[in-house]
Order: sequence, then C-alpha cells, then structure tokens
Amino acid sequence: MTDATTQDLPVAEEIRPPRTHGIIAWLRANLFSNIFNSLLTLLALYILVMAVPPLVRWGLVDAVWSAPNGQACRAASGDAGACWAFIGAKVRFILFGRYPYDEQWRPSVVVLIFLVMLGASCNQRWWGRPLIGLWVVGLAAAFILMGGGILGLSAVDTLLWNGLPLTLILAV
Repeated sequence: MTDATTQDLPVAEEIRPPRTHGIIAWLRANLFSNIFNSLLTLLALYILVMAVPPLVRWGLVDAVWSAPNGQACRAASGDAGACWAFIGAKVRFILFGRYPYDEQWRPSVVVLIFLVMLGASCNQRWWGRPLIGLWVVGLAAAFILMGGGILGLSAVDTLLWNGLPLTLILAV
C-alpha cells in the first residue's frame, strides 16, 4: 500500500435556489420583480403611509357620531372630523331612496335575493345550469317585486327606485 495524504479542502457553501413559493417568493415575483415595479411598490407604500393615518383620524378619531343637526356637528368637530350623525337619521333614505315607505319590504327582499344569488355564484357546485336558472328566476323576482303591478302588488314607478336595490340591479 501507498501512503496517501489527504487534505481537507474548504467546501464551497451550497447556493440555495431562490424560493418558488410562500409570501417572500410572491412579493419578489409580483412587487419587486424589477426596478420599475420596486419603485412603484415603494411609492404606493409611501402614499399609504402618508394618507391612511390622516384619513383614520378624520373618519374615526375626530369624527362626530351624534349631533342634532349639521351646525352642531360642525361645531363639535371644528371641521376637523367627519360628521356621521346624519347616517342614522337618513339610513332609510340611503337604503331605499324615495321608494314608498309601506312597500319597503319589497326592496329588502330584493337585496336578500341578490345576496343569495351572489353566495350561490361563489360556490362551484352551482356553476352551470342551476346557477343560470337561479339568476333568471332571481332577476325576474327582483323586477316583479320592485315594479309591482302584478300578483296583488301595488305598482311603483321606476322613478321611485333608488338606494341599495337599484345599485345591485344596475351592478348586474
């Protein structure tokens, strides 16, 4: 046998490949993939840091939540915060507009129908013919309920359709 000498040579550290999954990989691939995207991301973060605290202060911290009228609201906040006092007083008008008071149950049912249809649309088991049928029946029911004039419902002119139900109908 021969005498062989061995030397311990430093082993180069293994270079790990960049991550391909996880939040760091997503950030790197979507927000910091190049210099332009990195600058846009940093600019957007700067704008958020500068804009969100004053908005929170105006909309929540310095806001007036109850006041009998607009002048009292402005006097209480000194024009430093939002005046949310009118929301409670005008909630029915915001939701239903000029729809007749005694018939406001109908737009409420229309909103419920739309929520059911949107919920069903989020479930993949309903995708296909059952969902199409649900939307056709739901939209027909919404128009019948809002307009009336049939099935013993009093007719309501479309000029009186306002608020959340009309917004949902137009959004579809």
